[in-house]
Amino acid sequence: MNPPIVLDHLTKQFSAGVFRKSVTAVREISFSVQPGEVVAFLGPNGAGKTTTIKLLLGLLLPTSGSVRLYHSTPEQRSIRKNIGFIPDHPFFYPALTGHQFLQLCGVISGLHNKEAEKTASEWLEKVGLSKDADKKVGEYSRGMLQRLNFAQALQHNPPLLILDEPVLGLDPIGHHDMMELLQTEAQTGKTLFFSTHLLSDVSGFCSRVLIIDQGSILVDTSPQAIFSQQRGKIDVRVRFPGETPIPILTIEAMNNKYGIVHCVAADQAQVNEIIQWTQNNSGEIIEVLERKQSFECAVIDQMKGIDKC
Repeated sequence: MNPPIVLDHLTKQFSAGVFRKSVTAVREISFSVQPGEVVAFLGPNGAGKTTTIKLLLGLLLPTSGSVRLYHSTPEQRSIRKNIGFIPDHPFFYPALTGHQFLQLCGVISGLHNKEAEKTASEWLEKVGLSKDADKKVGEYSRGMLQRLNFAQALQHNPPLLILDEPVLGLDPIGHHDMMELLQTEAQTGKTLFFSTHLLSDVSGFCSRVLIIDQGSILVDTSPQAIFSQQRGKIDVRVRFPGETPIPILTIEAMNNKYGIVHCVAADQAQVNEIIQWTQNNSGEIIEVLERKQSFECAVIDQMKGIDKC
């Protein structure tokens, strides 16, 4: 089977400002996603996540490089029936009822009218909106709209789901229900590619993590690998009475913030080295703490360096 997603040296540039200065939003990205993978696409605001997703879907055209979805270009209409998309800022027709809206989306996605009518009812039930099926979409709350957003993406049973902040606007119950729904879809063998800022959704669900920043892929690995890189490390915080002396250390990392020097040691030998350096320079040991780090902090460390959690 052809890979659901293949990006080859994908680049997108925009002209911005009064002088139309060129800004590179996505820079030479290359990766592929295999059938059945669940891939979290992470990064800070402005990193290039939504631009990449729009390029995947053909909503933007690349400056250079290429996108292939099941060996087709995203502009080909025939590929659309294979994709379910949850945008971060969806548009709904407020005058339609929830059922009418889903039926319309089903037809647009390639279902026959009768089949779309049937699946609309089924998916309104699955996302917890069956009681509101005949209510106009303009009367829906934000959380109800996001549940409807899930339904329109899934009702035509696409093998590939591309989701941009899929749980945005959901309350805790809605968040739980929709993540459970996605897990069920993943268990059927569907391929999921989604961006999120909720790192708690990633560690136990995804098989792979991509981290993007300033338009470039920084990390492409598994959640387990990210977490294991942080385990066993030891944080040492020290302070000096005057200017921090220039260290001559073999430790993993160091950060000086607000007069507190935070060192990351890989083992006890490096801790002893830090302590000796501190004592030799009349410093004070504030804290020595072995890391028992969450997955969230491990990801943040990957993106931004130490001393963020």
